[in-house]
Amino acid sequence: MRWFGLCVILFLVFGLAGCAVGDENPQLIASYPSTKQIGVYPYAPQGLVVYNADLVIEAVPEDLELKVKTFKELDSVSPEHAILASNTSALPISALAAATKRQPKVIGIHFMNPVPVMKGVEMIRGRHTSDETFQLSKAFVQSLGKEPCEAVDYAGFMVSRILDAMLNEAFYCVMDGNKPEEVDKAMKICTNFPMGPLELSDLAGLDIVLHGLETLHGEFGDRLRPAPLLASMVRAGDLGRKTGRGFYDYTEKA
Repeated sequence: MRWFGLCVILFLVFGLAGCAVGDENPQLIASYPSTKQIGVYPYAPQGLVVYNADLVIEAVPEDLELKVKTFKELDSVSPEHAILASNTSALPISALAAATKRQPKVIGIHFMNPVPVMKGVEMIRGRHTSDETFQLSKAFVQSLGKEPCEAVDYAGFMVSRILDAMLNEAFYCVMDGNKPEEVDKAMKICTNFPMGPLELSDLAGLDIVLHGLETLHGEFGDRLRPAPLLASMVRAGDLGRKTGRGFYDYTEKA
């Protein structure tokens, strides 16, 4: 089995130096600094960093149009043998693959947040992903000490689909009058969750959660319609820890 000489992780679209880094997994930058196989490039002007890569992992923001544009450019500048992977948490791998001329070599490799801590990695085949691409990518993930979980290419795959549905119910509980701290306490002490759903949402970013739910709603219909409270909070700029206020106020803890 051919092994990867170089894995490149891209956080920004080519030529857009100065944009905000990453999507929900910015820790990929610092996850494995001692792994010589991995080159991490927060900026990728003109795609020069991928010219000799065997595996390229895209991690630009969760916007399908942006990711399709990125994959088109990656396809034009990466070596013919290179595998193109996406770190998306919800968007269709087949749509990204269709933007390239190498659909058998496109795959989803979804690292969990925080990357250094979470052992699991979702691996998603597109409709035309080859067995060789899957096995090579799986071996790479295992080389990082991670455990691959194979998911089918529907919106949200497995983790985001299940998790976002649970988070959405927590938002509805708050809309019904339950206090955020009581919702989180109940889930931690009654179901053994290490972190409550509202704490987790504030950590991930409420805008990220809303975008994920909108993707799921588009695929699965009303049963995953985002709670109006969530949309209202995002419109108000209350996005969680990164803005100082979400379901909790973090300004006093700063």
